[in-house]
Amino acid sequence: MDEPELRRPKPYKILEQVMVELSKLDYFNYFRIPYGRKPILIPDSFTANINSRCYLDCANTSPSISIVISNKKSDKPYKKLKLSYDVDDFLSIKSFKLEDDPIYVSNYLEYEECHLQSLDDLYFNVITNCYFSISQLKNDFVKLMLKKLKSARNIGEKKYINEFWNEASIRFKRYEKDLKILLKDEWKSLISDNPNPKVTGNWHRAPYKTREYKEISDYEPVAGGSTTDRLKTDKKGCCNGKHCSSLEALGPFDLVTGTWKTLNKDRLARTECSETCPCVKNGICMNRQISDHQEKQLWLDVVETPTWGFDTYTYRNIFVYLRVPFDPYSYCFIDKALPKAINSVKWNSWDIREALDLILKDTRGTFNLLDMKYAHGLLNAINALIGVYGADAVLNEFKIHPKGTGVVCINRAGIPANSLVVEYSGELYTPALWFEKQDALKNANNTMKRRANDAGECLPDFYNIMIERHMDDPAGYDVMVVDPILKGKYGSRLSHSCAPNCGTVTTVANGRYTIGMYALKPISYLEELTFDYNSFTESRDEHFSSICLCGSSYCRRYYLSLSKNSTNFHPSHNFVHRIGLILRSCYTPRSDKHIEICNKFSIKSALLDGCPDWLVVWVALVLEVVQEELNSKPNEIEKKIVLDSRIQNLAITIDKIKYCMSNSNDHPPMQLLSKKDALDYIWGNEEYSVKQSLMKLTHEFPGLNSLLGKANSLNQARKQLLKIRDLLRAHAPSRWIGAGIADILHLIAYTQLFFRDIPYASFESQEIHIRPGEISRNSKFDSEKLTKKYSPLHIQGIMAGWFKQSVEKPHASLSADKRGAITLSSLESLPEMEYNEELRGKLIKHLQEKPASPWPAKHSERYPWGTFVNSARVMGSPMFDTFHNDEEAITRCLKYLDVPAESCDIPPYYDLP
Repeated sequence: MDEPELRRPKPYKILEQVMVELSKLDYFNYFRIPYGRKPILIPDSFTANINSRCYLDCANTSPSISIVISNKKSDKPYKKLKLSYDVDDFLSIKSFKLEDDPIYVSNYLEYEECHLQSLDDLYFNVITNCYFSISQLKNDFVKLMLKKLKSARNIGEKKYINEFWNEASIRFKRYEKDLKILLKDEWKSLISDNPNPKVTGNWHRAPYKTREYKEISDYEPVAGGSTTDRLKTDKKGCCNGKHCSSLEALGPFDLVTGTWKTLNKDRLARTECSETCPCVKNGICMNRQISDHQEKQLWLDVVETPTWGFDTYTYRNIFVYLRVPFDPYSYCFIDKALPKAINSVKWNSWDIREALDLILKDTRGTFNLLDMKYAHGLLNAINALIGVYGADAVLNEFKIHPKGTGVVCINRAGIPANSLVVEYSGELYTPALWFEKQDALKNANNTMKRRANDAGECLPDFYNIMIERHMDDPAGYDVMVVDPILKGKYGSRLSHSCAPNCGTVTTVANGRYTIGMYALKPISYLEELTFDYNSFTESRDEHFSSICLCGSSYCRRYYLSLSKNSTNFHPSHNFVHRIGLILRSCYTPRSDKHIEICNKFSIKSALLDGCPDWLVVWVALVLEVVQEELNSKPNEIEKKIVLDSRIQNLAITIDKIKYCMSNSNDHPPMQLLSKKDALDYIWGNEEYSVKQSLMKLTHEFPGLNSLLGKANSLNQARKQLLKIRDLLRAHAPSRWIGAGIADILHLIAYTQLFFRDIPYASFESQEIHIRPGEISRNSKFDSEKLTKKYSPLHIQGIMAGWFKQSVEKPHASLSADKRGAITLSSLESLPEMEYNEELRGKLIKHLQEKPASPWPAKHSERYPWGTFVNSARVMGSPMFDTFHNDEEAITRCLKYLDVPAESCDIPPYYDLP
């Protein structure tokens, strides 16, 4: 999160002016701290002359103070004493933590009152933003006056104190209105200048209902025992017995490299030491916390409880009103102390004042003196604003929101860094079954929202986590999904934080993979345990709706990051190119080269077992694209982020394909048309051929019938299409049935290869049980049974979008993206529409600038090239050729677009390599 501008709220200027005038009034320094000097005594001979008619003459613009003693007879001044006083004689404030301040105090208010000894102490509080109203300053001023009265040694001092109080009261009253005006201006500026996102809608002031779950000690497979077999591994620990005898030696964890910074090679490899390691035999190993069941215990070390947080909008408002000068602990107060207090409040946790009051009244050493001073100043700021605007208006800008059930440390000794917190267990899904269920849940949620007339989109839950096989595993990479929403341990109830104190690490223990949640840093008593969900979405709406409540100075504003890398490929790997890879895998024999490429990226037996040859080839072709992308990245961090994302998505796609094939068949998804098949499509006698579609126009275009005679070869048929093109364009230059069809015929003639999808048998999934608690709201969908239907082109759809998993109906996206770029406008349905020069120019410009994109389509406009479905299910275009086999294909095609047929140079039809 960007830091708010480091500026002090302006009201302190008024209060500082008040203090300057008070210091001028104290011409004997009676209310000052005489640093390095003896206390100043007011002479009785002087104070004896002060009576009820005495007044102080203090000019605001003069550095001198005059005391005037009235003439009893004429009431005119008869004596004036001049005393000079240096206004800047206060301490230079570098921190509001004094050298003699203790770390903890048992009674903050008593401590502060005890240390209130002089105007210097009041001035100190003023310039460190402790006061935000005249009344707050006045309250402490009264305490100081009472102390001085109690310690006064003679009547003269009491008279002096009394006169000082009378004159001070005048100053307080004089500046009260000005301070309120400045406070209002400051507040309006703060609200209008705050750019951070905030939670909108109804402010929930009660904790969310706890989502119950059944505690389990191990992973429970959803699809039978074979699922857990995918967690087994031959990877084992084999350390030399060194560097694992203490927790300090095992860490810290490096989020960039994804492993521990340690000299212990097992810990470095995210593997627990095995029973044969020397350290285990000697009984001094700390790298077996999972194997030895050293989890932190619920209700003994940690507790599940409703937790609360605030967004970056509230964070900024808090920061601006903090006491100054700012230092690193300013962030620590907001990041650590304040959330701890908010989660410790027993009622009205939504009201930030309750948390601040709890800090001030702490007597057990949970909060230190600095925390209390910050809380004191912030509470004064909020109360002063409430005095002007009212509680509702002010607290609305300091909102505390419920986050749901979280986990808080209740062990007074805390939790040390690098220690195991808990295993992240739950129900175990294959990726295919997991995303199948998510589609069903999304459908159910959206149906509920439609019934409730709610146009918003339900944000997904984030209990699930990926358990990934290590890249250095002998069997290679693999991925599974752990879902603890209804069965698991307390680890799944940790809240998200952009600066977490816990992290999940996929670890090998006892010959299998498991997820350990570890403390990344020391966790103190009453501190909430958090980890970074590291969740992404491809939906901008979801991203901007996911307001983060972690309350950290490192907050990213949204807990759902927008997936930039998922679609941010080089333009050459566009949709058309991805379709080309699918087609290429269907006619390219599998070779050792393909296996080498897969092994290089740790795609081995764990994923490739059971894959047909064409699928292995496709995986290798995709990995070549990934390698090109990695080569373009400037640094190792960026390369790792991209690599992790690509390999995970590819593994999920492989699992989905294998799942679909197990319910259908495993033939290749596409077929390249031979020259004979291409000739049949263009010039055959079947109803779906291009020739037969043109036969319907013979009555409208004289001479067309003579051009539809026999063609002995594919090239001859393509030449005939160009002649027909010229005829149609000449007879109807501004109609779609004419010039428009002519342009389509030109594109067909210049297409170098045709192909078609080979549909798979459609199928319906087994019943997907939606259980209570799995949908975000109570509804009658709970406990219902749903299914997911898989279309004949589902496999082709997920292969075309292999880098993202959020598309619910990939076959529909596949069809939409093919329009024009891969599947040309159909000749079977010919609309009677205009095709003028402007419209034609728009289409040609699109082909030149965006050859891989679908043709223009708008709901508000009807284009003549509206339908792209042909009965032959044949695909192919010069645009496809450009990204598959000939980079100049579309350029050459457009070059000859208006050239007479006899002068056109048609490229040869594509031969298999």
